[in-house]
Amino acid sequence: MFYTGEADAGDETRRGLHSLSDAINEPRILDDSVAARALAVDPAGKRTYYARFDSEAGELRVIDDDGMILRQAGINENVVDWRSLYAIAVGTDDVYWTSADGVFRQSKAAFGTAAFAVAVSEVTDARGIVFDGARKHAYFVTTNGSVYRVRGNEVDSIGQSDCQAELLAQDEQSLYWTCGSVGTVKKMAKP
Repeated sequence: MFYTGEADAGDETRRGLHSLSDAINEPRILDDSVAARALAVDPAGKRTYYARFDSEAGELRVIDDDGMILRQAGINENVVDWRSLYAIAVGTDDVYWTSADGVFRQSKAAFGTAAFAVAVSEVTDARGIVFDGARKHAYFVTTNGSVYRVRGNEVDSIGQSDCQAELLAQDEQSLYWTCGSVGTVKKMAKP
């Protein structure tokens, strides 16, 4: 089990990425150099992806099965960090994430290299994101309640609800998202 934390004023002990198992009573700090927020574990269990965050910028990091920290920062040579990374989804070959700068995709094999991320969408209010391995699609929601599907390099609007969406989850047939503005959970069948 892994968890992320952002430092409280005067208390740096919660900051960073931590791991916890049934055999360990105290959390083990894997990276305390950053305030961390979004978190996703590769289904194969070999890599843990998380977002570094400060008030000005963010970056995506991964800890591999050897404990090595690799970083991915850069949309292009002129933009080396992202603002406010919100959510991460691990796909079969790629990692997807939402940020205040849009929705991005990066090949798992390219982490730690000079390769730049691919902009999937310029939607700047995207929040929750998931990846459906059976369909090979990513899905994301925005703060205005729009729901999108990512198929390869195409992004399709597939739904809309009048609420301020934040978190997104899935099962085999449906998508679920929270509506903080009205205190409910919405559901739709996956196309």
